[in-house]
Amino acid sequence: MEEECCVPQPGNIIRFGVGVKLGAVVFALASVAILLLAMLFAEKNIAIAFAQKEVVGAQFLRPLSQLSQQVYQGRMKPKDLALQQEIYKRLQRLESIFPQHQDALAITAERRVFQNLAQRLSQQSIEVASLYPELIQAVSQLNRRVGDTSNLILDPDLDSYYLMDLMLLRLPEEQALLSEMLVELKEPSGAVVWREKLRMQLGLLRESLASQRHSLQTAYENNPAGNLTQATRERFGGKVRQQEAFLDTLSLYLAAPDPILRAQLFEQGAQSLAVSFRFSEETSQLLERLLEVRIEGFERRKWGALAVVALVLVTAMGFSILLTQHIGRTLRKVSLRLEALRAGDITRLEKGIVALAEGRHDFALEATTKRRRPLEVKSKDELGRLARSVNQLSGQAQVTIEALVTTRDTLARAEEALRESERQMRHQAFHDTLTGLPNRAYLLQQLTQATDRAQKNQTTVALLFLDLDNFKVVNDSWGHEVGDLLLKAIVQRLLAHARPGDTIARLGGDEFLVLIEDLNSDETALTLADQLCRALEEPLILQGQELFSSFSLGIAFSRQGDVSALDLVKHADIAMYRAKKRGKAHYIAFDPEMNELARSRMELESELRQALSRDDELCLYFQPIYRLCDNAFCEVEALVRWNHPRHGLTSPDRFIALAEETGLIVPMGKWILHTACQQAKAWNFPVGVNLSLRQLQHEGFVGLMKQVLLETGVSPGLIRLEVTETLMVENPKKTIALLHKLKELGVRLALDDFGVGYSSMTHLRDMPIDTLKIDRSFVKRLGESTEDEAIVAAMVHLAKSLHLTIVCEGIETKSQEDCLEFLSCDYGQGFLYARPQKPREITQLLELIRTRRQAA
Repeated sequence: MEEECCVPQPGNIIRFGVGVKLGAVVFALASVAILLLAMLFAEKNIAIAFAQKEVVGAQFLRPLSQLSQQVYQGRMKPKDLALQQEIYKRLQRLESIFPQHQDALAITAERRVFQNLAQRLSQQSIEVASLYPELIQAVSQLNRRVGDTSNLILDPDLDSYYLMDLMLLRLPEEQALLSEMLVELKEPSGAVVWREKLRMQLGLLRESLASQRHSLQTAYENNPAGNLTQATRERFGGKVRQQEAFLDTLSLYLAAPDPILRAQLFEQGAQSLAVSFRFSEETSQLLERLLEVRIEGFERRKWGALAVVALVLVTAMGFSILLTQHIGRTLRKVSLRLEALRAGDITRLEKGIVALAEGRHDFALEATTKRRRPLEVKSKDELGRLARSVNQLSGQAQVTIEALVTTRDTLARAEEALRESERQMRHQAFHDTLTGLPNRAYLLQQLTQATDRAQKNQTTVALLFLDLDNFKVVNDSWGHEVGDLLLKAIVQRLLAHARPGDTIARLGGDEFLVLIEDLNSDETALTLADQLCRALEEPLILQGQELFSSFSLGIAFSRQGDVSALDLVKHADIAMYRAKKRGKAHYIAFDPEMNELARSRMELESELRQALSRDDELCLYFQPIYRLCDNAFCEVEALVRWNHPRHGLTSPDRFIALAEETGLIVPMGKWILHTACQQAKAWNFPVGVNLSLRQLQHEGFVGLMKQVLLETGVSPGLIRLEVTETLMVENPKKTIALLHKLKELGVRLALDDFGVGYSSMTHLRDMPIDTLKIDRSFVKRLGESTEDEAIVAAMVHLAKSLHLTIVCEGIETKSQEDCLEFLSCDYGQGFLYARPQKPREITQLLELIRTRRQAA
């Protein structure tokens, strides 16, 4: 009995084995289904959170747009007290909704700016008109900030992306241009200059309308949900028609100025601006509805995915249960038969099976039926049929198991594809497509975490802001394809020189950021900055071209989290611009004084914009030029000055460079050119006018010069246009062709600041210039330095060989004049003769000279 009890029961063994396999398959299937469900939920929840943040941004932009409308209207009507009170109310309303959004949108710094503006606006002593430029700039910066931090600019869907393009770029650009045009129409700053400015703005506004059409059309074409109604399209068409009518009327007015028509234009333009803001409000609501519909779709797909997975899981489990029951019933039958066989002698059964295999059927039958026969074997083939039944059952179970395994593998592949799709979405949202580096959104996220860790761990974080020097020259000279290759090659060098734990991101264009954490000293960041600046010393070979490049680099530190992520980026940006101003190709660490300078620069820019719209701030002074051989007064050079409301008469050294950087030099240059030509006509006396690089690069400058000559009626020979050698750096052939076109108008040309620029002898030979103006740095040491005397003598000899006249700048002493006269220089200019003077003083001087000539 003991031996018999130790023998395992065959039915139990089979049931146990099959049950374990089926249980394992069902468990694997359930686990994969649950994991797939979790992945689907995670993906949809990420998409929902992304879209919900966009909704927050769109909701915040609406009151911001309403504030913009009030600010622009107030700028057009600076004396309207009701508008000023409305602006103050809008600021207070914005302040009331700031707290619920400032954390989500990271707009704490912008909130402080608006609080300051609201406080200043509440003071009776503050002139509201002086705050409009700051208000406009603050609104514009907050608009961009909200679009950036709310994912709206990262939106991957074409319909909402193009609506966002309308809200953040196209409509604000249109509203700013319309507002600027209306201010010009209400209070023109000059008979010709303001009309030229209007012509330029007219062209920009037409381009803006064209881009709006494209954005809205693309949004319609890529909106299968049909949320963009035909009514919206018709309202947009009405807005466009109204603005085009305004632009057509403006074009007619610019061709034939009429004061009555100008007043009508102002009213028509004001209506167009109001319509633009109404459409902006409608676009905001439409975008919000579109995002809400998208969130609802994500929710439906999420729960739909749950239902599908649950259905698959229930079906699989039901199938498994039915299969288990079927196999169980069959196995029970087999088990009963095996139990019956087991009731006999197991040894005899084994002998019977062997005999059966050897063909001795009678012996097999006798061996299996001796002693007890609860299982009746009616023929010698009964045992064979039993074996075949077991084999068939085993084969069916194997096929079922293989099918379940195949299903498991399919679900595993689907899970991996889903993970890969999620990885790609995350990568696209947080990485630059060209270089593969993290983008601005990712860097700001990492930077915020880094500053938090620095505060917790009492460590230092450094941010390096890198800007590629002269990248525009590469794009203009070799094309954008080479420019893209250059950026990729530079990224490889950055990655090779950076530390393993550093984060390198592309901010956009040719700007990069490097995040360095856990610093024990500033020297580590400074050393890395030096290495990165030196990384580009070796030339890059791209498409057979040898290119040299360099970085201007700014460094900012957050010690123990004392500087926020956004301020850190701003500080590094300020330091980078300071490095660029100091000659490029090196690095500078941020100093708190730079922040104050940046704020002063912003204020100066705002004040300069206001000065351009007024008649009494910018003015021209004229410095006399004398012939050295007989000390005769023969010409003047026009020099711009600024009668600043608070600082008084301001030297161009303080604002010309700023005007160049901001592009304000273009409208300023037009005003200078027109005023100088008017003065030359009034005096019938030669006047020199300095031209900036931005002016000459501006399309249509030759046409503008021709128009100014016609409108003022001045003889072209009385005007001398002065250009610098820096014009020859970017595109010498184009510049020389442009100078030839100017020369054909009959004006004279001079090369200013000769000796400190970059022109080669070939360029000097090909340029159609009449005069060389030797820079004051060479004149300053005449009589003291034999080297400078030799340089000036060589310049004079070169000019004489090319049949050019010579003007020496900065003559301050009699010894300098004597030396230059000895070297056969033609003309002189400097404090020795006269400082820059007002027009009436030059008029008196000319009248005195003419009186003496008549008396003689």
